[in-house]
Amino acid sequence: MKTIKKVISGTLGLGRATATVVGLAVALALLLGVSTAALAAIPGDPFELGEANLIRSTTALVASVGGPALVVENDQSNRAATALSLEMANPNLAPMRVNATGRVANLNADALDGRDSASFADGTGGKANNSDRLDGKDSGQFLASSGKAADADRLDGMNSSSFWTGEVYNLSSSPVTGTPFAETFGGAGACDSGDVAINGNYRFLGSTGDHEIVREQLFSDDYVVSWSNGPVADTLEANVTCADFPPLR
Repeated sequence: MKTIKKVISGTLGLGRATATVVGLAVALALLLGVSTAALAAIPGDPFELGEANLIRSTTALVASVGGPALVVENDQSNRAATALSLEMANPNLAPMRVNATGRVANLNADALDGRDSASFADGTGGKANNSDRLDGKDSGQFLASSGKAADADRLDGMNSSSFWTGEVYNLSSSPVTGTPFAETFGGAGACDSGDVAINGNYRFLGSTGDHEIVREQLFSDDYVVSWSNGPVADTLEANVTCADFPPLR
C-alpha cells in the first residue's frame, strides 16, 4: 500500500509541477505575443483597423475590379479632417510615385497661387493675356522707344511755336535828321508779329558831335531813341535785333 501511495503521490506532484510550468509558459506566450504584435506585424497577419500596423516589407494591393481598388473616406467636416495623409521621415523626398501621365480630376496640381496655367506666359515667347497693359492702360498710351508722344510739341501746355528757336534778325530805321536846338526821336521798325525785340542800338551818320542822348528804350517789339541837337542837327540811324519765333521769318 505504501508503495502505491508513493507512486500516486509522486504522480500528483509531477502533475502539479507540470501544470504550473505549462500555465507559466502560456502566460509568457500571451504576454510576449501581444507585446511582439504591438511592436511589429508579422507578414501574413491581418490588417488591424484603429491600430498602428508596423511592417518592414512592402504591402501590395492587387485588384481586378471595374472601379477604384481602394476607397478612403472621412465623414468628418472639420478643417483638420483629411481622407489620406502621406508622411515621410525626410520631408524633402517625394511622398508618392505614379506611372500614369493622365490628369487627375479635381486635383489642382496645375494651379499656382490659385491661378490656372493660362494666366501665365508660356516661357517660349508667348504673350500673357494682359501683357499689353500697365496699370490698366493699353500699350498705345505709352511712348515707344522711337515714337513721338501725342503731345510732344507742348511744354507746360504751350505749343512749340511759343518758344524761341534761337534765330534772330536785324531791322534798321531810315536815317533821321534832328531839328537844331530841339529833341528828336528816332527808332527802328517793329519786329514781326509774335517776335520779340532783344537788343537795340544806334549810330550817328556824319556826326558833328553836337548832340546829347536824352532817352533810349527797348520795348517788346521795337527800339526807340531820342537826342537833343545843337545848332547843327545830327542824323541818327536806329537798329533793333529781334528773336524769331515760329513761323520763322
